[in-house]
Amino acid sequence: MCLRSHLKSIVVHRNGWLVVPFMLLLLVMISCSGHTTERELLASSLISPLDHERILVADCIIIHRGERTVTIPAVVNQRVGLIEYVLVHNSGKRHEALLVTDVRPQDIHLACLLAGAQVLAYPLSLGDKTAPGTLVTVHWQRHGPAARYGMEKLLVLATPEGEPLANGDEISARWLYHGSYFSADGFAASQQGSCITLQPDPAALITGAGLPAGHFAPQEQLLPAIGTPVSVVLTLPPLMLKETP
Repeated sequence: MCLRSHLKSIVVHRNGWLVVPFMLLLLVMISCSGHTTERELLASSLISPLDHERILVADCIIIHRGERTVTIPAVVNQRVGLIEYVLVHNSGKRHEALLVTDVRPQDIHLACLLAGAQVLAYPLSLGDKTAPGTLVTVHWQRHGPAARYGMEKLLVLATPEGEPLANGDEISARWLYHGSYFSADGFAASQQGSCITLQPDPAALITGAGLPAGHFAPQEQLLPAIGTPVSVVLTLPPLMLKETP
């Protein structure tokens, strides 16, 4: 049985929380990183409860129980030019990414599994309009009310040279959680730094489905300056449990 299937088979529910046995979490994290020893992992305090509603993962990701959200810190990386990713790790393809984060993809994956993310089949779910989508929003502080935009609102259709199309249609997207995959080299999302992609990339954690054909650029008029801290908030769809015979 693969690790992902094993995880699905032993996750249990307790008072609305998804509870994953501690040794399985160790297995997930050791599998994700070929450079992390079990001793280092045990000393790292990856998971800490903040209060009745929230859990802190890897000292930077916040899971909110009631809201079914996972909040990831990031910064604005690109305001003009072509992009193929909306979120990458600093080790990923920064030259074509809207946002970058210091958070390791395996830690994001761990947080999403703890929050109850349903890992969808790639690429079969891309064409399935009934596949449950994750709401992806971006938040940042500014003068007056805090800014909050759906990720797709920060994108525009563009020419192959990266110039925004003057009459480009409003973009809509369904963000599908695929959870990357494991290979002989480790966890693919961590190896490649891929978090949220606009283009087909099986290594990414989340894929934008239902996007219009063409090229994409940042919505410069809405975005703050490069380097501005933002929060990427993943709101997971309601958990759908399979009935057992």
